[in-house]
Amino acid sequence: MRLLISKSIDWYESQKSNLGIELAANLYYELQVILQFPKSSRKINNELRRKVMKKFPFNIYCFYYEENFLIEVISVLHGNRNPNIWKERIN
Repeated sequence: MRLLISKSIDWYESQKSNLGIELAANLYYELQVILQFPKSSRKINNELRRKVMKKFPFNIYCFYYEENFLIEVISVLHGNRNPNIWKERIN
């Protein structure tokens, strides 16, 4: 996952100075929100949740296992990508 995110950061940075840094900061912020309020993201099915980033067109897909207080981020996808790609990332 890290490699794909860094490619997105590099692409945004190539479009406008500091825009890639802003993406990285916004992603960090959204992950902190997930950590503090894991139930605030929209539930897709079972424990899978989707957090829509506010400033950039990305969605964060994660599992929240309430019984273990465990959050597992499985994918950060651009909003135009097929949302079912997350399924490939858990196999």
